[in-house]
Amino acid sequence: MKILSKRGWLNAACRDPRLEPRHFRVAAAIWARSDGKWRAQVNPAHLSAQTGLGQSECAQAVRRLTSAGYLRLMEGGQFRAVLIMPDHLPEKQRAPALSPVAADAVIAPSIGDKCLPLLRAVKDLASRTSAGRFIPWRQVVKEMGIEPPRAGESGQERLWRLDAARKRFARLRAACLDAGAIEVDQARGVRLTADGEFAVATFAI
Repeated sequence: MKILSKRGWLNAACRDPRLEPRHFRVAAAIWARSDGKWRAQVNPAHLSAQTGLGQSECAQAVRRLTSAGYLRLMEGGQFRAVLIMPDHLPEKQRAPALSPVAADAVIAPSIGDKCLPLLRAVKDLASRTSAGRFIPWRQVVKEMGIEPPRAGESGQERLWRLDAARKRFARLRAACLDAGAIEVDQARGVRLTADGEFAVATFAI
């Protein structure tokens, strides 16, 4: 089945009952890294840093996406794949109506205090540029000063700390996205939503 658009590929993966939430999370990371020829890196280490999942979970998700027909691994290219559409997509099923109690429970998580350092960093960077512009993630990481070097540590110790910091940052970014405090674009930029702006203005650090 021909891919009509990258968005269509992601939408198909989103509604496919054969994929679990963690599989779709990896699919979204692969989708964001793909180029104009539908090719993407599927390195579990890179996907782990991007999604906050373990490398084994990312590798398992790549296998599931491949078996479900969303990826074709490229011969002779380690950790390279092509995005494809499955030959058959399960029929989209109408979601059952929620009870009033369940409907009240299905709400976005509140924007907690742990999100505030990231939100404040994005807010500060946004104040120095044109309104509404997406801020590159690398600028946000630099602004937050995540894991500066420590005196006397070895190179390997620093690599371990940086890897742990990247995973914590990925989890923090996911929490902010889930709470609706930020929005991202395909160029890996970020900006605050109205709720994010309100949280920064309301909560004290």
